[in-house]
Amino acid sequence: VTERFDGTFPPAGWAVFDNGVGTTLSWESSTTSYSGAGAAYIDYDCSVTSNAEDWLVTPLIPITAGNSTLSYYHFQPDNSDYGSVYEVRVSTSSQTVDTTFISVDTLLESGVPQAYTIYTVDLSAYVGQSVYIAFVHTQNCGDDYYIDELAVGPTH
Repeated sequence: VTERFDGTFPPAGWAVFDNGVGTTLSWESSTTSYSGAGAAYIDYDCSVTSNAEDWLVTPLIPITAGNSTLSYYHFQPDNSDYGSVYEVRVSTSSQTVDTTFISVDTLLESGVPQAYTIYTVDLSAYVGQSVYIAFVHTQNCGDDYYIDELAVGPTH
């Protein structure tokens, strides 16, 4: 399974939603890509009074022994730490019910590079199951975040 974010956004079968805070901004396409024409991008929002959560969720993906690593290129553009949290969450039952997801990886803004770098997440705990994979950006006047060249399978 791969996604380059070069076409229509969100890609077919993907979901974009939020927690009802900072609803004027959502995941969108950006031309600031690792390669190709596009990338997935979420802007920060300074008009919020509590933490905004913006979700970008894959279609259902079967996880097999040879297909159990999530990899993608990512970056955030600012050298100041504004407190954003970037999570990868997984659900085996719903693409859009946030309470069905569990966090499998969390990065604080200070741990995200300022240039596109490959990042991997081990999904071997889900071998034999099909999962929805969510990229969740939580912030209150935080920082932008970019994702490109996503793959589930062997690492890039």
